[in-house]
Amino acid sequence: MPLFTRAGGRSSCSSNNGMVAPSRNGINAPKWRSIYSLEKKGATVMKITTIGIDLAKNVFQIHGADARGRAVLRQQLKRAQMLPFFARLEPCKVAIDACGSAHYGARKLQALGFEVMLIAPQYVKPYVKRNKNDVADAEAICEAATRPGMLTVPVKTASQQAILSVHRARQGFVKARTAQANQIRGLLAEFGFTIPQGISHLAKCVPEIIEDGENDLPGNFRLLIARLTEHLKVLDGQVAELEAEITRRRERTGLCTRPRKTTTRRCLGWGCETYRCFASATP
Repeated sequence: MPLFTRAGGRSSCSSNNGMVAPSRNGINAPKWRSIYSLEKKGATVMKITTIGIDLAKNVFQIHGADARGRAVLRQQLKRAQMLPFFARLEPCKVAIDACGSAHYGARKLQALGFEVMLIAPQYVKPYVKRNKNDVADAEAICEAATRPGMLTVPVKTASQQAILSVHRARQGFVKARTAQANQIRGLLAEFGFTIPQGISHLAKCVPEIIEDGENDLPGNFRLLIARLTEHLKVLDGQVAELEAEITRRRERTGLCTRPRKTTTRRCLGWGCETYRCFASATP
C-alpha cells in the first residue's frame, strides 16, 4: 500500500476501531520535535522571551528561546521580511550582533516595543557550541543575551551615527593622504631625491624639485609629480574641512568638555552625547 495518499484521500493508517482514519492534511508525516515554531504543546503556548539575530547582507538567521532556554523558533528571513515578521510577535528581549547595520535594525525594533541588546562579537564567540555558521551564531547570540552582567553596546541614534560618519570619512581621507604622500616620496626616491616624512616637508620640497631645471628630471615625470601633488593638496583640504567641522561641533556641545579634561578617556569630539554611556561597554 502507498505510504502517502493524495490530499483529500484516506491514509493507510487504521484507527482503534478498525476504520481507516482520514489524515488532517491529506498526508501522514512524522512530526519533528527538535525544532518548535510558535506552536501549542498540549495546552501551553510556547512563549518567546529572548531572540537572537545573526545579521547578514540579505538573509538573517533568527533563534528564539523560551524562559527555560529551550529553542522555540529557528527561521531564516530576508531583509524585507524582518519588520513584518517582528510586528506579529509580542515584544520581548532581542539580541543583535554589534556589526554593520545593527544600530539601524535596533532602532526599528525598539520602535515596535522590543528590548534590544547589541552584543560585541568577542562576547558572543564563547557561546558558539559547534562549527561557526548562521544557525550556531544566532543561537550563541540568544544565549549570550541571557547571561547576567553581559556587556552591551548602546544603541546609537541616527544623529549620533551621522557624527561618527564624519570621523570615519576623515579617517579615510587621512589614510588616502598618507598613501599619496608615500607614493610621491617613493617615486622621487627613484631619481635620487629623498624627502623626510611629513606632509609639510613634501609641501616645501616637491615644488622646488619640479621647478629646478637642472636636476635632469624628464618632463613627463615632472608633470606626473605635479598632478600627484595637486591630488595630495585636495586630500589635505578635505581633512582640514572635516577637522574644522568636528571642532565646531565639539565647541557647541557642552558634554565634550568633560572628556577633554579626563586623561583616562579617548575623545576627539566624536560621540560626546553618549559620553556617559561608554562605561557600560568598558570591562
